[in-house]
Amino acid sequence: MTHVVKYIDGAITAHGGARRLSRPATVRTRWEYSTGDPLAVQVFIQAGRDEWVEWAFARDLLADGLIAEAGSGDVRISPMGLFTVRLELSNPGGYAALEFDAETTCEFLQETYDLILPGTEQVLDGVDRFLAAHSL
Repeated sequence: MTHVVKYIDGAITAHGGARRLSRPATVRTRWEYSTGDPLAVQVFIQAGRDEWVEWAFARDLLADGLIAEAGSGDVRISPMGLFTVRLELSNPGGYAALEFDAETTCEFLQETYDLILPGTEQVLDGVDRFLAAHSL
């Protein structure tokens, strides 16, 4: 299995009940992609010295969100001008809006494409092996 890992510093601009912060706070994130799960990317947000919060979403959502507003559920991504991308995360426990350098985020996405081009993901291979092994 091959991986892409990229640390991207960003800013939290809102959290809690969609409350906008008076000043953005710097946040460290680790973006990961694995050929073992070729349709998804994971973003780990540093919440404390040794604590990371994980979010996973479709790689296609990231690609779409770099061009135009995308997503309609727990994860929404949108460009904010030419140089910034906004990642909004929500669940019953809270909300966070984070902003990242668009070029660095695009570099991460391109590194995932260098491993597996979009549309060429082989996600059924594991299912086929399971079915064959269990004579289903």
